[in-house]
Amino acid sequence: MLQVQVKAAVNDVAPSHPKRKPFIYWEREPEHDCCRRLVDRSEMLQAHARAMEDGSFVRKFARPVYLEAKREKDAQIRYLRELFLYNPNPAFQLARNVMARDKHNGPMELSSNTADLFDSVAELRACLLRDNMHANPEMYHLFCSALESGKMRGMKARAPAPLERMLTIAFEAFFRLELGSALTSQGYRWSCGKDGPELRKRKFKEMMITVKLDRRKNGGAAWKRRQKDIKESELGTKDVRIKATLEVEADDLFDNDDFY
Repeated sequence: MLQVQVKAAVNDVAPSHPKRKPFIYWEREPEHDCCRRLVDRSEMLQAHARAMEDGSFVRKFARPVYLEAKREKDAQIRYLRELFLYNPNPAFQLARNVMARDKHNGPMELSSNTADLFDSVAELRACLLRDNMHANPEMYHLFCSALESGKMRGMKARAPAPLERMLTIAFEAFFRLELGSALTSQGYRWSCGKDGPELRKRKFKEMMITVKLDRRKNGGAAWKRRQKDIKESELGTKDVRIKATLEVEADDLFDNDDFY
């Protein structure tokens, strides 16, 4: 039961009402914070917790919940990197020879999807980590298309949609930071040293502010451009999902004043 609940929480990447804290990083006493957030998300777990002595549910299950959450988050990151950076998956690839298993093919280089958009991998990385990715129509479309493909762990294939409908600010920040960091060097891994986790958490919080600003400045225009491109490419389509998507107005997106 707990394993299923943890997997669902880690992959709960889309905006929801009411809004909930993202199940990504945890604060002081991370094992207990992780378990409390999981309980907050599930009425079933809340019922189990109420049936036990006050606080005993968290004390009993904090460690296994935390370890399962870490395993599932690692799997999510692996899927993300394989979707955007793995040589055998060229459909949405941002750059080649990035992952450790691809190093034997040569140095990192732009993929066929990005070679005409940037002059270097460093420029691509900067685009992911700055507050103007949404202003790049090709990057915005590539990023959205990959998430719509159904190949990302926990995400089903779907019709085209604004990025604001697919990811919360927190999860867009998490995904873009992980991809941008992977482009630092071949086979890049975050530091596992004493200060590594705190550095990662701090950069994530900074990235949430960057994404929030990107959406506020460029999100509406990015979706309008993509709507126009979809209309032209799907002219005469009978797919009601696409037709319905094209009716979404840029001003009808989720509130951008919240990270969740």
